[in-house]
Amino acid sequence: MEDQDDLVSQLIDEAIKSGDGNEQNPTVSESGRELYDKYGFSENMEEEDGKETEDPLVTMAAEFTRKVDQIQLKQQADEHVSQSVKWENFLISSRNRGFVRTPELKSLVRLGVPHEHRPKIWKECIERRVKMVKEDLGPCYYQNLTVQKYNTSNPAVKQIELDLLRTLPNNKHYDKITSSGIPKLRNVLLAYSVHNPVIGYCQGLNRLAAIALLYLEEEDVFWCLVCIIEHIMPMDYYSKTLVGSQTDQKVLKDLLADKLPRLNAHLDLHNIDLSLVTFNWFITIFCDNIPAEMMLRIWDTFLFEGDKVMFRYALAFFKVAEEKLLAQKDYLSIFSTLRELPTMMKDVKKISQQQLEELDAIRREFVPRHSRDNMIGSDDDDEEFETLDAIDGNCT
Repeated sequence: MEDQDDLVSQLIDEAIKSGDGNEQNPTVSESGRELYDKYGFSENMEEEDGKETEDPLVTMAAEFTRKVDQIQLKQQADEHVSQSVKWENFLISSRNRGFVRTPELKSLVRLGVPHEHRPKIWKECIERRVKMVKEDLGPCYYQNLTVQKYNTSNPAVKQIELDLLRTLPNNKHYDKITSSGIPKLRNVLLAYSVHNPVIGYCQGLNRLAAIALLYLEEEDVFWCLVCIIEHIMPMDYYSKTLVGSQTDQKVLKDLLADKLPRLNAHLDLHNIDLSLVTFNWFITIFCDNIPAEMMLRIWDTFLFEGDKVMFRYALAFFKVAEEKLLAQKDYLSIFSTLRELPTMMKDVKKISQQQLEELDAIRREFVPRHSRDNMIGSDDDDEEFETLDAIDGNCT
């Protein structure tokens, strides 16, 4: 047993020494095209080997898709400028009063936090929930955890090491052992496994930490995990039993039956178990194959409002794809479409507006069905929602 522990320790030490993050990925192709977006995700371009595609229809379809994507990116860029101005004005006007949850701020968050402001806003959202815990545990708590993190008796060590390169393989910060994000990701996951030995580590936490590391410092990402696992999500969401996660899948099915009865009946007719697809959406907070802009918009509202956001966006996804799903007439084609559904969610504005239309359903129907401590809608009272509805109408 000691020899096995020594081997694990040696492998970790070697990974740390090689993973200093100094190796740089090329950022452009030979033709000068960007290989990665601003978040570090691969643009998934085809190999530029000089060969022509044999089927001209495939070439035309690919070119059309690229042009549509370019138009959407241009529209998003124009909207980003407008949003940035609103955020700048808000941050200037509120800098003397600190981070206060106001209807104006919530409305802005729902419309998307600009890239340059995400570090501040995400950190403030997290701090609001974990401030008292941090004060109780003391200022050096994370540093103390890191001293214990490589204890080879920790059962999480081996699994974390195995999962590091599986986390976000399409992101340059995590695509190889020498990538800059890998040592930070390892540190955070090991520290959390020491902090919360009941949960330790389960697959899914690596993705949460990796997304948070795109914007936050290492220690802040640790507190982000504490915030999500222990304050936002229900109990037992990431436990070995996954009871909380399974409960949410049942609730989503009920909401789908209420809001989209035709689609729900269609899925039932073909014996589709929706949770085979949606379970990963929830446990990774929509990190699973969803376009980066869409995924980060969900994270903006999730960190600010809580887990009810996941249900709103899930319903919005199904609403947007309803006709396409109804057009599939057998189990395999329906399930295949469901698996591909996240990759289709590129129209951030349309989907975000759609999820706001689900507010009333989530608030009125979800609360009495779901008995748990952090009840959906518990952060907000009806008066605030009424105010927000008026504000949202002016900001879309």
